[in-house]
Amino acid sequence: QKAAVDRAKRGQSLGWEDLPSLLQDMLVDGFGPEKVSKNWLLKAVDEAILNAADSWDLMYGHFLAFRETMEDPTKPVPLGAEIHGVEVGKWVARQFLAWRSGTLSPNRRELLTQGGLDVEEKDSQSFAQGLAEFEQHVQDRHGNPYVPPAYFTPSGFPLAAWCIKQRADWRRGLLSVERQYMLDAVGFSPVAHPDDVAVREETRAVEAILRSGQLFPQKRRNRIFADLLKRYHPDSMARLVRRTNKAALDQVVQFLAGYRDWFLNPPRPPAKVEEIDSKLIGFDMD
Repeated sequence: QKAAVDRAKRGQSLGWEDLPSLLQDMLVDGFGPEKVSKNWLLKAVDEAILNAADSWDLMYGHFLAFRETMEDPTKPVPLGAEIHGVEVGKWVARQFLAWRSGTLSPNRRELLTQGGLDVEEKDSQSFAQGLAEFEQHVQDRHGNPYVPPAYFTPSGFPLAAWCIKQRADWRRGLLSVERQYMLDAVGFSPVAHPDDVAVREETRAVEAILRSGQLFPQKRRNRIFADLLKRYHPDSMARLVRRTNKAALDQVVQFLAGYRDWFLNPPRPPAKVEEIDSKLIGFDMD
């Protein structure tokens, strides 16, 4: 692992002096300088390292190399960062998402920390950047908030993965009230719109109704929600009148179910959402 990290960090083959002394002795004893040249041995070692290395270890080495080029290593790695022809910034963003979702091993978390990544700081930066990227995405699509699976923005930001993470945290109660209202303000819903275009037209119409009634009194919101459930229930007359298939109506009802708590029982909003966490809003995407 160390050899793979060092190899990637250099961006080129390791020199003889870079090899551990034990490995040098083994190579000399096994082949002998009279049999093969050191250059041949180094080439063989380099091929062995690359073939046996875990791709994560190689990327980690590139990450360390880029950190050493930064004038201020306390600053975050830019999303578009590259070194040795490798896109390090995107890789760092993926590691952060994996870390926050709990899928990154303890050993890799420790290595990233040693490399200078601050997950809490990165969390704030990622949220702010995702918020800005999502808002731009909606604007570019004339108000359509749908984000396709595995989608990356033109700048390389993993917007689809970011959206999944925000909704998962929202659903599990891990998203702060401030962030919930900040997401809502840019048109981000607590439940994703379906991939099917025709069904998505229905869920977008439903969301428009819900958003228009967010500030209504509780009783009126209850009636609105009940009416929507009745309208889109798979056994309703609307299915027969509109010739909508049952599977499509099921997806609309699932969308309503995911929106229910936010529409009927939202948390008390912050005094001034726009002033909360001003550091996030002011995050420089460059």
